Amino acid sequence: MLNIFVCENNAVKRKRIETIITDYILIEECDMKIAFSADNVSKLSTYLELHPQKNCFYILQLLSKEDIAFAAKIRKNDPNGTFVFITSSNEYLPYIFQHKIIALDCIVENDATAFARRLRECAKITYSNYFNAPTAQGDMFKVKNGKQIRVIPINEIDFFESHVTSRKIICHFGNQQIEFYGTIKDVADAHPAFYRSHMSFVVNTTKIKNIDRQTNEIKMENNKSALIAPRKISHLLDIISRPQEMRR
Repeated sequence: MLNIFVCENNAVKRKRIETIITDYILIEECDMKIAFSADNVSKLSTYLELHPQKNCFYILQLLSKEDIAFAAKIRKNDPNGTFVFITSSNEYLPYIFQHKIIALDCIVENDATAFARRLRECAKITYSNYFNAPTAQGDMFKVKNGKQIRVIPINEIDFFESHVTSRKIICHFGNQQIEFYGTIKDVADAHPAFYRSHMSFVVNTTKIKNIDRQTNEIKMENNKSALIAPRKISHLLDIISRPQEMRR
């Protein structure tokens, strides 16, 4: 999930930004949300200190040098974050470069139609970059289902199984599951923690609780079960006996 943060002190303008982004998310079925919207820098700063973020989308007001300094602080903590500035003039634009803040756009509020169009374009670009970012591939698994793209942390995934009546794969994570088109082989090759335990199952080796030799079942930490072929039990037991960074 791509988290979006908004900071705009004008209530009417902030509501307009929220509406444009929310409508875009609903229409495009994007896996992102406005995680926090603040009317001043102090509130957003406090939230981010309590809830550190990575790879997020920041839509920030640009009314003073203090706003630039705040953005620079966020950039330091979230170097891969995407920034869009909202301003009423070009007066402070040079300071963006002075503080070496790489911004996707700086939108001047002088045309409501152009403002909405550019903000939607920024949302589209940020969303696309987020799901193709190399930094997100190491510990995240991307699932595409129709128009929707879900990004699931590897450490939340229990196992995958092939659908009994279609060419879909079912991903089990937490108390949820999602279906997508793919092959068990491709899933098994997607991450070092994944292991093909059965012709129809791929398990996350970091989530295994124990293996039942009598039932040929793998018990996961949340008590879900996946199947394992008898001939693979010894191999998998050897794998899960290793430190996690050495499993494969």
